[in-house]
Amino acid sequence: MTKMKRFNKKSNGSWGRLVVIRGIALLRQLLWPTRCKICAAPAERWNKTPFWKETPLSFLICPRCQKKLVSPASHFCARCAAALPYPTETGFCGKCSDKDWFFQTARPLHPYYGLARILVTTLKRRRSPSLAYAAAKLYYVHRRNEIQDFNPECVVGVPMYWVKKRFKRGGVNAPERIAKALSILLEIPDYTRLLKRKKTRESQTTVAREERSLNIRGAFSLRLQPGVDAPFKGKRVLLVDDAFTTGATVNEVARVLVEAGADSVYVAVLTRAGIRANAIRRRSINVPSP
Repeated sequence: MTKMKRFNKKSNGSWGRLVVIRGIALLRQLLWPTRCKICAAPAERWNKTPFWKETPLSFLICPRCQKKLVSPASHFCARCAAALPYPTETGFCGKCSDKDWFFQTARPLHPYYGLARILVTTLKRRRSPSLAYAAAKLYYVHRRNEIQDFNPECVVGVPMYWVKKRFKRGGVNAPERIAKALSILLEIPDYTRLLKRKKTRESQTTVAREERSLNIRGAFSLRLQPGVDAPFKGKRVLLVDDAFTTGATVNEVARVLVEAGADSVYVAVLTRAGIRANAIRRRSINVPSP
């Protein structure tokens, strides 16, 4: 009987806390209505407890912005994520087979133009965890089938050189924040802190496309003691970045992960830049109206 009474007291106390939390959430909705994290338009109301994983995407990003930030996965090459001018039977562009890729596939959400470009540049410069979570939720919802097919066991974000992160970006590293949010959504560990980045000779944005692989070579390493195996050894790793141009950066990180024992690497990126990035845009323009 005493055990039963104690159990009832605990359960009643937890229910009381839950009622208070939901009451505060409802009051917050009335005083500060929810708005889209991208365009600040009024978003769908969420009257339940605002747990991170249970929050619907429409509560974070309005449907209008979602259409501008997401393209079908079939519009991109399944290996190098290049925009395809027209759908192919295999899903590959045919121009990346002769390259040494250390990752199995790369899946972007949208080419690097328009609202997608604004989102990436804003994530690089704004200290906004809610915006990073909204971007991660956007990727999780619209690339769920591809993620489930790969079935990742851990997440790793592309690290940033600490001087650049501290003094140029104000301590903000978008891939790291997106990786942390995806680890919460997928319920898998985040091992971003095990990677560190050294200073390269020049910034990747100032280097010619043909020289980026050489410039980034050896820029990443693991924060592990000698003789200690990486926790992602033998596991499928989800590698996260905000933009994919030539693939030199994510390919170098994937090389480090594979050499450390990772079974396979899946690259999740928000945008795909490059020469052929406007292929989808041209395709949409050339399609005749019904």
